[in-house]
Amino acid sequence: MLAEPSDHDTFSSEGGATSTDPSLPGVRHPKLYFEDGDIVLSSDSADQVTTFYRVDKIYLSRQSIVFQEMLGVPMSVSPGEMYDGVAWVRMPDPTDELEKLLLALYNVASLDLKRRHPNTPIELSGVMKLAKKYEVMPIRTLIRQHLEGDWPQNVEEWDDFQGDMHKAIDQHIKSAPKYQYGGRYIDERFPEAGSTIRFALDHNCPTLLRAASLVLLSASPKAEWDTVRRTGYDMQYEPLSSQRTIHFPAVRWHLLGDNGQAALKRGKEAFDKVLKEMEDPSKNVPALTGMYSCRQCITNLDAWREKNMTLNTREMQSHDPILLLKRLLAAGRPDAICGPCWERAEKAARDTRTKLWDEIPTVFGWFDMMSA
Repeated sequence: MLAEPSDHDTFSSEGGATSTDPSLPGVRHPKLYFEDGDIVLSSDSADQVTTFYRVDKIYLSRQSIVFQEMLGVPMSVSPGEMYDGVAWVRMPDPTDELEKLLLALYNVASLDLKRRHPNTPIELSGVMKLAKKYEVMPIRTLIRQHLEGDWPQNVEEWDDFQGDMHKAIDQHIKSAPKYQYGGRYIDERFPEAGSTIRFALDHNCPTLLRAASLVLLSASPKAEWDTVRRTGYDMQYEPLSSQRTIHFPAVRWHLLGDNGQAALKRGKEAFDKVLKEMEDPSKNVPALTGMYSCRQCITNLDAWREKNMTLNTREMQSHDPILLLKRLLAAGRPDAICGPCWERAEKAARDTRTKLWDEIPTVFGWFDMMSA
């Protein structure tokens, strides 16, 4: 599962929590301990601090089938299973995860969903895990839809997303020496691909895989998130923050693991093969020649293809045939191609872009790695 970012706060005995009976060491949650609550849940943190939550059974049961079954049965408890006069259930979940789920059940705004924030998959992974475990479908749906809103969901949205990234690079390069635009570094303005892939695999969210995979294809293996995101100055007294723009997009490569790296390699090899076929005039690629074109236009399309298919540096580095087809479509109809033949060729190219986009999870093999 995802590790929490270093600046994430977890609940501790500080910040207004009150001590309980000495025989039951721990703290009462400052926001989730209601005097009229009819059940107490408890959880332990990584440093073995027990947190108590006094909550409402009916409120939890209405939002979770599992809580309904667990808490709906009349509970006959001994004094040792009581806390503060009500039934007490020790939960097996860590405090940082259970706290977020319970807070969200009482006030969904506590999830603090920020648009395109690079830490969102990490910060929400724990609560997503528990929302699945306890079948809290509204929370699961909300988180999934929020992340889907951060990432393109079709090839047209991917074009816009790429345009946003290239525009941002120009903005931040021109903002030297601080390399900030609107008070933020470039990596603070976009979702991060490594944690998104990890989240998608752990929580069965295939809709997040396509765009994040294409970002991985174009990213440098040396652009590790924690290494690039440094402040201060180098030996030449150049600001290290420049690296955040130069090496954008940075990726949390370590979250992919060996299987994720192998999947990325499969995807690169498959897309590189498509690019080479597109560049080779001897290959019959419908996306570049159209289908059922007239005889003269077939010859002219082959000539146009040979002239325009030399891969530029960006396309070679991105391993992205979807980007290449976009460039060719943007060039418009050559004079030597009749209108009907160009329409067929153009449609074939657009259909191929959509097909390549749709097949990304299969080509990379992500489905085989996805949790149920």
